[in-house]
Amino acid sequence: LEDKWIESAVKKPQPFSVLFHQILSALMQSEFSPRDLARQVYTLPPFSQISRDDYMTLIKHLITTHIIELTDVGTLITGLEGEKLAGNYRFLSVFSDEPGFQVIFRHLKIGEIDRLPQQNETIILAGSIWRVERIEEKERQIYVIPSKGAQKTLWFGDAIEIDDRITQRMRQVLLEDKEYPYLSPEAKEALSKARIYASNYNIKGQYSILDDHSMLIHPWFGTKKLKTLQFVLNELKKQYNYRIDEIKHNVCFRIKTSENVCELWDKIILSMQGITQDMMIQSIPEKMCFHDKYDCFLPGSLLRKAYCSNHLDIEGLKASLKYIKEI
Repeated sequence: LEDKWIESAVKKPQPFSVLFHQILSALMQSEFSPRDLARQVYTLPPFSQISRDDYMTLIKHLITTHIIELTDVGTLITGLEGEKLAGNYRFLSVFSDEPGFQVIFRHLKIGEIDRLPQQNETIILAGSIWRVERIEEKERQIYVIPSKGAQKTLWFGDAIEIDDRITQRMRQVLLEDKEYPYLSPEAKEALSKARIYASNYNIKGQYSILDDHSMLIHPWFGTKKLKTLQFVLNELKKQYNYRIDEIKHNVCFRIKTSENVCELWDKIILSMQGITQDMMIQSIPEKMCFHDKYDCFLPGSLLRKAYCSNHLDIEGLKASLKYIKEI
């Protein structure tokens, strides 16, 4: 209302899961030569940022896994595995329609998540961080306990992606004294406490120096940049002498080091500027990359590329890091 702004729809530059669905859908209707199939599917606007090489990588992978088949006369048809998949009524939906995994603590359901984590990984749900204690995959139930101490996992949970402008407005709410007449008494009290808590830190900037050897990073980024920052910080630990001692709900990072923390932060920012998307693709664990319905049918190289393009933003992070250094 203030800015007359509506958050834009999330765009995925590399929608390989949708491309998989469209290839199989086309071949269920008719057999195509490779060239005609490309004209029918690959030329559609949603796939304009997928390279021809990546398209061919997907086609070859689907042939190898018997999702589709190359006939003796050089045409493409649905393979045995593809027929099993496309013959199920669930195939009609491009997007995931599987029931979620119930997350349970002490016999109480605290929520659901869409993806299956690993045992001992942590997830964020209902405003708390939980460690996965036991998984009952057939029953689609995950048993958890509250997590304490440092969080070393790269599990990001299933929250929707938030735009930078929303997080910036959140910071403004904490900085300003404005009262909102539509808040309940309980909400007003919660906001007052949050503002007092925020005043103890330099939230006007994007990091706070705690002492000579530790700092708190609170960058006020949207989801993509924040995920990218978290991943890169974990990667650079291999190169520099520091640890991420605490991650609060994946929005605030505490760095501890035996070195001078300001000098270390300058080195980290400089190293981040040299990171490319290709470098990130090689480092991303495959287990992080399963987001869309048909990701499990993609080759690992395309799965990692899709995750980096659709859910991370290394160039946006670099531009914002320049701002962090100037604060």
